[in-house]
Amino acid sequence: MMEVLVDELEGSLWVATIEKNRLVGLEIDPTSEEVRWGSIYWARVMTIDKAMDAAFLDLDGTNIGIINNADVMIKQADNSYKRGGEVAIGKVFKSGDMIAVQAKTGYLPRLDDNDLTTEDKSARVSMNITLPGRHLIHAPMMTENRISKRIHDKKQ
Repeated sequence: MMEVLVDELEGSLWVATIEKNRLVGLEIDPTSEEVRWGSIYWARVMTIDKAMDAAFLDLDGTNIGIINNADVMIKQADNSYKRGGEVAIGKVFKSGDMIAVQAKTGYLPRLDDNDLTTEDKSARVSMNITLPGRHLIHAPMMTENRISKRIHDKKQ
């Protein structure tokens, strides 16, 4: 049996997963984290960087994300999706376009000059959106969904 313990400590949310009296997972949601890994955004393309073959996105009016061309998913005529990279990102998007993206890295802003634990970078995002469940990882832009690697029982 698995237990999930949730506690709030100094404004941060801490979640521990315990199985057979052993800690098997720990998630910390710091109050200062502005972009969380896995968050999904309806983002606006701000600028295209031709040298990086990437686009900078307005995620929520405050935070900026960056999407590399390889993380773009292009809808085909048969309604399937194809990963970007064959043509420049500037030929796929223009400023003002709206796209659905998922954060693949979190973003903690630099709170003071002495704080060496945070980075002052934009969050990396991808159009390869995945929605993990207990046993299935739904990937709406991929040809098939994936099964969790946590399943070891063939019957399950």
